[in-house]
Amino acid sequence: MPPRDDDLRSELLAMAKVDQESRHADAATQRAMGDVDARHTARLRAIVDRCGWPDASLVGEDGSFAAWLLVQHADGDPAFQERCLALMTAAPTGTVAKRNIAYLTDRVRVALGRPQVYGTQLNHRIEDPSQVDERRREAGMETLAEYHRFCAEAEGRRRAAASGASVRRSPSEN
Repeated sequence: MPPRDDDLRSELLAMAKVDQESRHADAATQRAMGDVDARHTARLRAIVDRCGWPDASLVGEDGSFAAWLLVQHADGDPAFQERCLALMTAAPTGTVAKRNIAYLTDRVRVALGRPQVYGTQLNHRIEDPSQVDERRREAGMETLAEYHRFCAEAEGRRRAAASGASVRRSPSEN
């Protein structure tokens, strides 16, 4: 096992912060999101070329989550997403979150025109929908109905915030 790389962890966390800021900002900043994604994809590709998938044993759970977030948004390079998915799946048990593998699995399958497995990509076909909640449970995820409810609530908050309306949050979100 390689030694822990705290500098790489810090870099991945900083990149993930920029990624999220570009997605949760005003319209002008969001327009730059494609540039951010392309820059981060190129850097993550260099990291993966050098050390393989940055799993929790190398960069900690938060660093590995940050790397997953970046590859999840690397839609401009589906082959790279597929390569990372293979590396994540092959990583030692417990070093990559199962839910992150589930999300990237669906992202890759949708990009390839195939039905998704876990239902993480809204408005796309699901393979064997009668078993989706079981697959989600095995990946440590909420049911599909709970996920759809969460997404609808988040979209409502986003729209309300964009319109300048007051947004009421549940006590757990404060």
